[in-house]
Amino acid sequence: SDKSSSAGGTAESAAPASRTESAPAASPQASPQHVPGYLYVSKPLAAGSFQVAGVTWNRGSSLPAGATVEMRTLDGGAWSSWYVLGAEDEAGKGRPGTEANVSGSSTGVQLRIKGSGKLPGGLRLDVVDGQGAERAMDPKPAAVHPAAGTVAAEVANGDEKRAILTDRAAGVQSTSQYGGTPSSEIPAPGRGSSAPAGAPAARSLRTDQSAAERLAAIQPRSAWGADESKMTWPRGYADFEGSIVHHTAGSNSYTKAQVPATIRGIYSYHANTREWGDIGYNVLIDKYGGRWEGRSGTLASPQGKVVTGAHAAPRNRGTLGVSVLGTYDNSNLPTPLVLETFSDVIAARFAIAGVDPSSRGTMSVPSGTGAALSAGSVLPRISGHKDVKATSCPGSIYGYLDQIRSRVAAKYAQLGGSGGPGAVVSAAVTWQYAADAIDVGASVTSTGLSDLQYRWLSYDLTRKKWTLISDWSDGNWATWRADAGSYWLQLQVRSRSDGRTKHVSTIAFQYVAGRSRITGTYAGWQETAPGRRHVLLGNIAPEAHRVVTKIYDVGAKAWVAQFHGPWAVWTPRKGVYWTRYEAYTADGRLADERTHPFRVD
Repeated sequence: SDKSSSAGGTAESAAPASRTESAPAASPQASPQHVPGYLYVSKPLAAGSFQVAGVTWNRGSSLPAGATVEMRTLDGGAWSSWYVLGAEDEAGKGRPGTEANVSGSSTGVQLRIKGSGKLPGGLRLDVVDGQGAERAMDPKPAAVHPAAGTVAAEVANGDEKRAILTDRAAGVQSTSQYGGTPSSEIPAPGRGSSAPAGAPAARSLRTDQSAAERLAAIQPRSAWGADESKMTWPRGYADFEGSIVHHTAGSNSYTKAQVPATIRGIYSYHANTREWGDIGYNVLIDKYGGRWEGRSGTLASPQGKVVTGAHAAPRNRGTLGVSVLGTYDNSNLPTPLVLETFSDVIAARFAIAGVDPSSRGTMSVPSGTGAALSAGSVLPRISGHKDVKATSCPGSIYGYLDQIRSRVAAKYAQLGGSGGPGAVVSAAVTWQYAADAIDVGASVTSTGLSDLQYRWLSYDLTRKKWTLISDWSDGNWATWRADAGSYWLQLQVRSRSDGRTKHVSTIAFQYVAGRSRITGTYAGWQETAPGRRHVLLGNIAPEAHRVVTKIYDVGAKAWVAQFHGPWAVWTPRKGVYWTRYEAYTADGRLADERTHPFRVD
């Protein structure tokens, strides 16, 4: 049973059959640390070994207005950063509290609450052992090493609320290497001209549910060891309307082997500690590309339906809640693998339900929740948690939602979804250098090519300014005249008939006039014969003296191949890779470099 004591309220009884351990939080008066601006700072608490921690309080109580809960854990003999834990009441039942803090494996914990006012009644700090062991926590600070240290000088999450990328600037390439945050100003007109489009149209196929399930590749609850005796929340299904993207809180240092135990910890925290009766997320993914069924009945949801979870009240019904383990903030951006995993899981649900992810949604943004979007406006089919309520979730992933939407739309079309007029199956940004300008283009495959229109923008990272290269037109090429510097180059594709956005791609682009440049389309790989033999594509300016092509295996976290020259034949295994092209001048200087992510299924 849970062992609990209170801070600012009466002691709480344990939840039945819980594998949750409760740490008695010291009273504010007894706290040895008095930190200006903080309502409460606990002593460092010894906790044995645990994977998940959180803070709860009595129903009917609440945190003071503006208060922030912060937590850090003792991991491998060192204290983690302080993490902000957002308050949530997603199920509308049980104990209110914070989101789960995921640590992987910890032996100590410390809590602080920033703000002023009265603590909620029954305030309780809970830690969960993912293996299910029950033992009382020792609250004596002397048992925790190293000591708590100076808490006043530390910053929680590095201001997680400011994601490094905005929606419109999130890109296919790793744009963060250039730094900076784009402004939200409306692009000013620039010089540009367009040319006719001319890419082949793709054949639209009937949706294949088995293909969608293979794409999602979600492992069932049994794979992470769910104790189904804890599942007391009856399943309820609603028409599928869309998906909401989340991250959990806490450290991203968990290992692959710790993932099942971590999910079991979240399950115990939601089902027992929070008294919801089940895990709140429909699907959980991890940084290694793993996909795991959360809420009971998610994989068994009838076609066109989705089981109701507890992840984004008041928009739980009809939405698939997908959360990645860990915190994604300014210091930790989502990897290509994480974005691809989100896209696979979400696209499969849209395909199975037969709902076009590019279509106009039927849900509205709720009022009175402090959501990032305007109350009453249409909630996008693929949204972030902060689009529904006041929260920083999903952190920096929020800036990549347009990229996730584009990938989902492409996968949906490939699975046979109609996608509506002009559904984009794939789109790649291409370019070539002229004497005093750059011709930028789009290589597009679509179910309705003649219905598409194109728009080009650039963002100057030095001047921090957007410029319109070419406004909406039927042409998939435009001429861009730019000064030397670092940019983000963005392609937008929409349907002429209904005005809906079909695709957005953004790449990092460094322009140095007059240099030997890598130019052309980077397909990454292409099947050349049965047996999955592939050739890497890269067109290099003829005056480039030497070209090196390298392959990075994201799963193995290692460079696995290197070739000299713009073309190379290679047969990869299934996985996610980066292809890096480097062009050198005759005197050995690096003239240009390009990195392109790709996946082999």
